[in-house]
Amino acid sequence: MNNIIINKNADQWELFTHMSGAEEVAKKLNKKITKLINNPTLAPQPVFDEMEKYMRNYSDIGAMDTEPRWVVIHLIRKYLDKNFIDK
Repeated sequence: MNNIIINKNADQWELFTHMSGAEEVAKKLNKKITKLINNPTLAPQPVFDEMEKYMRNYSDIGAMDTEPRWVVIHLIRKYLDKNFIDK
C-alpha cells in the first residue's frame, strides 16, 4: 500500500476558520487521519470511529460538526472503501 498523506487546511476541513487555532487543529486532524488510513489492520468503520473520537477534542473549533465528519467519510471512501456508510 502506498503511504497516503492527508494535507488539508482548516477551510478544507470546514472548521471554524475565524477562530484562533483552526489551522493547528487542521494539522492535527491531518496527522491522525493519515495514521489511521495507513494502518492496514483497521477497517473503515474503526477508522471513522477513532477519528470521530479524536475530533471531539476539537469540537470548539467545529470539528464535530457535520461537515468535518463528512470530510472523514469522503477520505475513507476515497482511500479505503468507496461504499462506506457510517453506522
